[in-house]
Amino acid sequence: MNYAVDPYFDFVDLSPDDIELSPTQVDAAIQASQSVDHPTQQWQAYLNLLAAEAVRQWLGDRVPDQNLRTSSTDATIGTQIEIAGFKLNILALGSVTESSLALPTDWVQSPSLAAHFYLVVEVLEDLELARIYGFLSRDRILAQSSLLPRTHCTLDLDTCDRDLDNLLLYLRCLDPHTIPLPQPPINVAAWLQNRVDAIANELAWTLLPLFDPNRGSLAPGMRSSGTQLNEILQQIQQNSAPINNTAYSAFQDIAPNQATLRLYAATWTETPPEDASEWNLILILGTPSGENLPDRTHFQIRDDNEILLEKITESPCHEPYLYVHVIGELHESFTVELAIADSPSVTLPPFVFNP
Repeated sequence: MNYAVDPYFDFVDLSPDDIELSPTQVDAAIQASQSVDHPTQQWQAYLNLLAAEAVRQWLGDRVPDQNLRTSSTDATIGTQIEIAGFKLNILALGSVTESSLALPTDWVQSPSLAAHFYLVVEVLEDLELARIYGFLSRDRILAQSSLLPRTHCTLDLDTCDRDLDNLLLYLRCLDPHTIPLPQPPINVAAWLQNRVDAIANELAWTLLPLFDPNRGSLAPGMRSSGTQLNEILQQIQQNSAPINNTAYSAFQDIAPNQATLRLYAATWTETPPEDASEWNLILILGTPSGENLPDRTHFQIRDDNEILLEKITESPCHEPYLYVHVIGELHESFTVELAIADSPSVTLPPFVFNP
């Protein structure tokens, strides 16, 4: 990732937190950056590698009693370090000349890449020095960033905390759970093998039988969860696009405000999953009893870029369920947010399809 910066220093004031880079570290970064395939990315990879070495050295000196490990490295984007239960993402710049920088959205939103804190590191490679310009927590980034379509978010460097003693204090005293990270997604592709992935199992999702478009209706007192969903899917099929009879489904009960809602999810592909380029997902919000939804039930579904459906039931409500049918490419995810009346909303982990 190339960050657009231009040198502006006529002179450099050294500070106590400047980190000297040894010739060995510089040579190792040169060698490693040359292995990057695209020559245009080699310079950024070089800065990223030096920044990671500098932060490791600085943390080792300032927090020597804490174990430090590198959890992920992408030479062209940056490095993630874990210490004291916190994840730190390191962003390297040749020099800080602009008021903002573009950060890959995955580094903020992806469960495997997001961090509690983001450190902006200035690498003055001609002086063989690095300095931590400042840091931002993930929640502050989400509050102030401008999301660019699909790939990047914009960080305002003026909002960085320049006092590194604050970072050290947080690492020693703050509970990592105070800064929430995105939950791992629910992989519905596992349902097509009639199994529930670890995250869905942890969240108490229950698998249901295959969709049967020819199954007859039963009396209300005899309906199981699978029968109830099958009848809803039959109604949806009559009013919209056909539902593949290879559709697997599951449900989860959620209680956002004393009342219990039931969220059904059904998924399928039009071709064998290993050959598919798209996947189907139907999300249905109802109640365990099949009765009408509570008044002012809020149901929102969004993809990676925008809200796809947002509906609030009327008062009184005469609808037993709300649903949405979405089709996504394999890289796309869909997120559900629920609420009843003025209760706090509940956001579920995103649904993804990874065969």
